[in-house]
Amino acid sequence: MKMAQVKSYGFMAGQQQSDNEYYDEVEVLKAEQYTKRSKHIKALASMVNVNNNDIEIISCPEFQQIENLEQNKYPLKSIAKEIINNEEYDNKIDFNKYYDIVSWCVSMVGESPTAIALLKNAIKQGWQISFEDTINGSYVIDIEEKVIYLDLQGLSPKSLTKSSYFRNMVLVSFLKSLRDIWHENKMSSLENYFSPENLLKLERYRNADIDTISIYMCWELRSAGYSEIWRHVLGSDLGDMAMIFTKYLERKPVSLYDGKALAYTFKNWFSCDNRVNECDHNALEIIDDILYASTEKNPFGSERLELEYIENLLLLPDGSKYIHNLGREIISSPYYAGMNDSVNQTHLLHIIYDLEVTIVCGVPFQDASLAKKIFPSL
Repeated sequence: MKMAQVKSYGFMAGQQQSDNEYYDEVEVLKAEQYTKRSKHIKALASMVNVNNNDIEIISCPEFQQIENLEQNKYPLKSIAKEIINNEEYDNKIDFNKYYDIVSWCVSMVGESPTAIALLKNAIKQGWQISFEDTINGSYVIDIEEKVIYLDLQGLSPKSLTKSSYFRNMVLVSFLKSLRDIWHENKMSSLENYFSPENLLKLERYRNADIDTISIYMCWELRSAGYSEIWRHVLGSDLGDMAMIFTKYLERKPVSLYDGKALAYTFKNWFSCDNRVNECDHNALEIIDDILYASTEKNPFGSERLELEYIENLLLLPDGSKYIHNLGREIISSPYYAGMNDSVNQTHLLHIIYDLEVTIVCGVPFQDASLAKKIFPSL
């Protein structure tokens, strides 16, 4: 199911800072701090596994200083290769053109093992990255064209250099998009197997996982020294989940390795009604589009949503099942499936109604053959 078309290894331990050290850090890291760190390039090269034989630098407009956002599409593969081969490259914050923003985002991925694995997945599929004004203010993935569109909030590259808030917002959006692409491989054409009710559940799980894994990747970046991103997350709409994640780690440090901290963070996603309702609204709109475009009366399937499928959907890049501890609860508890918003409830009931009846000339029939007898010309 192309749920995102219209829009969304093991655990590494990092050296944690004390609370006093954490809050005493300056708001924006200085450029020279980035120049001292070159390990992100080595990590990018080893994890992405890019070499001179399988990639050639393409002489095309994406490497020119063209500021027309509609034409700029930067291949992730070529960007990674450019960073790896450029011995003088550093990921300091100094954006003169849009390509600098893309390069910075890709280079920062080298600080997070989880993000590197997700980037590798996107590179293998030939994804590109570009910019446009999105409806959700975050990102959009074009599945057919394989393009990630990031929202710059109407800011120029120079403005992003001066704004730590919007700069980190773009980076978090990029991390989310990488996880979204990971899911798209597994959720393609799911409408052929599951009913609208189950598709709603799957979209909730998908969005909860994207936010959870994005928080984890930002934690890895913090552990690598880029603490600015973690301060940004704490002040964003993911702040409640980030606090739950850190509180759980304080009580049980081993949970960083066995996945329980991630599972608990995933669970917390469903505690926010606004997140759940927005996710349901977007999913119902997409289901409506599928139903409208279909030539069949009911284009959806009737398969049961099994625990094994959910666990496989929420795998980490190395195959770890962090959600394993919550699997049974996800299947049985209304906490993960209840719908409290009256508008979304009505929308879902209308979709189910449309699937059960045949409407001819505005008249609903439960029996299609009867409708044909009464309106034979149609």
